[in-house]
Amino acid sequence: TSNSFGGNTTVFTSLAVDGQYAGLRLGADNAHPTSLTVSNFSSASGSSTAFDLNGKQQTLNGLVSGGSGTLKIINLDTENASTLTLNPSANVTNGANITILGGSPGDTPLGVINVVKNGTFTQTLAGTHSYTGTTSVNAGTLLVNGSTSTGDVTVASTGTLGGSGTIGGATTIQSGGTHAPGNSPGLQSFTSALSYNSGSTFAWDLAANVDGAGGTRGTSFDAVNVTGNLTIDGGAVFNVIQNAGVDFANSFWDTNQTWSNIWNVTGTTTSGWTDTAVAVYNESNALQNVSARGSFSITGTTLTWTAVPEASNLLIGGLIGLGLMARRRKNA
Repeated sequence: TSNSFGGNTTVFTSLAVDGQYAGLRLGADNAHPTSLTVSNFSSASGSSTAFDLNGKQQTLNGLVSGGSGTLKIINLDTENASTLTLNPSANVTNGANITILGGSPGDTPLGVINVVKNGTFTQTLAGTHSYTGTTSVNAGTLLVNGSTSTGDVTVASTGTLGGSGTIGGATTIQSGGTHAPGNSPGLQSFTSALSYNSGSTFAWDLAANVDGAGGTRGTSFDAVNVTGNLTIDGGAVFNVIQNAGVDFANSFWDTNQTWSNIWNVTGTTTSGWTDTAVAVYNESNALQNVSARGSFSITGTTLTWTAVPEASNLLIGGLIGLGLMARRRKNA
């Protein structure tokens, strides 16, 4: 049955035997209050300290770092998959010492854990996570600043995937979903396939007045490494996010610019972008009008800035044209 205690849970044991676990085990779905968080201990704890989902389904108010203690989230039921739903009521991070495990660490086989992100807030996952189930970002933001294993990742409508870590599973950004790599900005890596469905959004942070050659991937602008195949359906959306370091009044924007190294793809790239217009937003998600200076567009995976010629250059060009016409009339 469910419990109703009012304080958040910190798990501590002194056990430190590889492949053995001690700590908290669920006996029923949502036996832990869903409105509370789970965290690791404030100081060192045994490396075998665990929260065993035990084949049950559990929603938490996020995973929250409590300090330097170790906490492993596991499923010792190898026949029944568990689903861990993270629905924080504030932006939270788990810290590197809370990990969600799968496989057979210490020769002890573990069951499947599926991870679901719900709610409007952000859950950050640091650390190395080896769970083998799926990851579903249904709403809010999941930042992966550590790494995840090989399970498929799906970002649904109103969900956002970001972070500067490594994602091991095939990842699909569905219609209405957003991929915002990095941490404004940053570099995110995918060791399997990455797909953007029609209606999905790629939110690309630009932090300085630099092009692809003059800037640094992951520092000056968002970048993505893909070991597998990259697929971009027609109808996917590319947005530029103007960070504080970008000033469209700067002379840099007087000339055409390109960024051809946003994605670094080892496999095959299939892109539906062909001279597709790109909108600009600020970090507060307000649409910016830069048309007096130029415009962005994307073809394939190359972003282009086309500058508006300066008025003086247009005037000079017009005067030259009038002079040529006058000369032709005189000669005639």
